[in-house]
Amino acid sequence: MEAIILAAAILPGFLICLYIYRKDKYDKEPRRLLIQSFLLGMLSSVPAVVAQLLFKSFVSVDTFYGELFFAFAVVSVSEEGSKFFFLRIFAYPKEAFNEPMDGVVY
Repeated sequence: MEAIILAAAILPGFLICLYIYRKDKYDKEPRRLLIQSFLLGMLSSVPAVVAQLLFKSFVSVDTFYGELFFAFAVVSVSEEGSKFFFLRIFAYPKEAFNEPMDGVVY
């Protein structure tokens, strides 16, 4: 059962990555770098979850507005910020990162 849940969590991201990779007709990205970026994207959930757990003790989620604030201010910022951090320190300095669409690909 755990394997099915894990596959259901990973499969959508993998299929989106595959679709975008196939659409890139002119300057395909190195597969190794894409795989490393994909794995770092999964790893980026760890600091995001830690940040969410830390902030949850400071934010009251007992009300609708508290839950709304937590979802939009804490969860979104921690998740997207964590992904941006890994993108910026890992993929951005690479020579293959040479056009704006690469930010979407990685």
